[in-house]
Amino acid sequence: MTQCTKCHTATGTGATAATACGQCHISVPATAGGGLISGHGFNKTPSMDNNCTACHGSRVKDEYYGLNNALLARNKAVFAADSPWGGTFQLVPDVHKTAGLTCMNCHSDVSQSGDEMHGVGHPALDQGDRFDVTTAPQCVDCHGGATDTAFAGISQHTTAHLGAMDCQVCHALPYKNCFSCHTDVTAEGLGFFRINGEDPTLAARKAVDPAAVPDALITFRVGNNPLFGEPGRKPYSVLRHVPVDKDVFQYTGVNLVDGIIPPTDNSPATVDMGSLSTWKYATPHTIARSTPITAACTNCHGADYSMYWLTDPQVDSQGWVPTSSPYLPGEVDANADVTVGAPIGTGPI
Repeated sequence: MTQCTKCHTATGTGATAATACGQCHISVPATAGGGLISGHGFNKTPSMDNNCTACHGSRVKDEYYGLNNALLARNKAVFAADSPWGGTFQLVPDVHKTAGLTCMNCHSDVSQSGDEMHGVGHPALDQGDRFDVTTAPQCVDCHGGATDTAFAGISQHTTAHLGAMDCQVCHALPYKNCFSCHTDVTAEGLGFFRINGEDPTLAARKAVDPAAVPDALITFRVGNNPLFGEPGRKPYSVLRHVPVDKDVFQYTGVNLVDGIIPPTDNSPATVDMGSLSTWKYATPHTIARSTPITAACTNCHGADYSMYWLTDPQVDSQGWVPTSSPYLPGEVDANADVTVGAPIGTGPI
């Protein structure tokens, strides 16, 4: 588990919780190598480059800064000819980055108290996730108010659209998705992990460069919102694939540990995965005013919807979950509730 907790936990808990403060306000986070930023000075506002994206780099920074085009170019080798992300399509920085906004322009309340970053507004520690933080930013904090005539003037900003889906459905560009992270430990007891092992571009790239490593997938999918039913959640949201399968914590050889992710509903199909979806609710930092999905109504309400919506977990993985994958049955079963089987109707939700 140390392969995960190096990044996915705060530094300092309980009696040592105060040590976490310096990871944002004094030094580069320890997980990113450490090092003082301004001597021993305390910076009230964390540095976007030295603090925020030092941890949130491979996904958030690369998306916000528009740095995934090299990865996208490698992906394109296996994209279908009609893929909206193939050909000459290029990613651009998030519109907020282009406008000069830093992380703290959104991830801080109007009092600049940093409540969201300090955990204020989150339920009990054993409940919920980061999306449950009540002080987290919302698009409506800046857009769509009573005096926002520009917002009201957009023809697609209908009551039906705004009530049915998150803003990112229309305004997010493709983002990074990962598959099958397998943690393990060496004979010497050192933790390591492998990820994206079924990347369909890898064999061809290794033929050119033996040191090539598996890539993540740049894509975009909308589906049934797995959080729908919670206060304020809408029926449709952007989904991001997370790299979990039944063997993620299993290890191998003498270190074999089986059954850490058990089936949760006693169904033979979910022995492969459990019943939690692997396409998760997402809020990508790839926002643009105009995106390919908004180019035509048929991209949601007609035959072209399958290019943008999660219709088949195997097909939409674009080769990262091949038909031969031992994890395919679990992928299909686990994502049944977020998959959309037909174009979206135009009537009430």
